[in-house]
Amino acid sequence: MLDSPFVSPTRKQGKLIGIDFLPCLRSGLTWRDPMADNDQQLEAACQKIGIGAIKRHVFLCPGPNCCTPEAGEASWKLLKQKLKEAGLSAGDNVCQRTRAGCLRICCHGPTMVVYPDGTWYRDMTPDRIERFIREHLLEGRPIEEWIFARNPLPNEHECRAG
Repeated sequence: MLDSPFVSPTRKQGKLIGIDFLPCLRSGLTWRDPMADNDQQLEAACQKIGIGAIKRHVFLCPGPNCCTPEAGEASWKLLKQKLKEAGLSAGDNVCQRTRAGCLRICCHGPTMVVYPDGTWYRDMTPDRIERFIREHLLEGRPIEEWIFARNPLPNEHECRAG
């Protein structure tokens, strides 16, 4: 009963409206709102990864269409390790990382894009990861010879609906 929304009567945390849960009451259980736990989980997860302090977000496609799965996996593992070693996994200069299923550039991979600057990198093999972190993420100098496209996100004042 780990995922059950029912708890003992002494821990009643919410109400269930419009659903007959009388059989559950007879068995000594009452309804609890699973969203209450979710809010606390979300808050803890956000704090753990630094949401609110994220400066950049790196997406890496580890293949298999743009590169061999082995090269993609090696790049991903090294990216995670080197971001942590560089102190970019927490604190005031958090760089979030996401393993992308596909960035739709199915050649010259592993492919990487960095937001909000929208800098697209090709051939991000393990031998390039450490230099990328040092120059682009820590020193703020994108590595021009590896970039194949730029598509920066507009800042919040430039976004307009319609």
